[in-house]
Amino acid sequence: MLAVTTDSQEAIAAINRWIDQSLSYGKDAETAILEAIAADPTCAIAHAYAAAYYLLLENAIGWKEATIHVKLAQQYSKKIAKREKMYVDAIAAWWSKRIDLAIANF
Repeated sequence: MLAVTTDSQEAIAAINRWIDQSLSYGKDAETAILEAIAADPTCAIAHAYAAAYYLLLENAIGWKEATIHVKLAQQYSKKIAKREKMYVDAIAAWWSKRIDLAIANF
């Protein structure tokens, strides 16, 4: 398991559930990532994962939610690990429709 910049074990557990749900097309992916954010509202990677989830919806509601989470991920990304920062930057690039930068950061 890769390290996550948070002091909240609840956030880490919820992020792990989100990953499991996402990889298995589970019905509780959104709930899991929102639980991670509730456990640590300053967790940049949780906000980036939420943004990715909402971008995948490819609709106006998803775009609106993704915008909120991209901005929060960027706001809280000042003191995170390089790997996490690269992910935040990749999701922000995807959100801004800079797919070339998104791919470069992944």
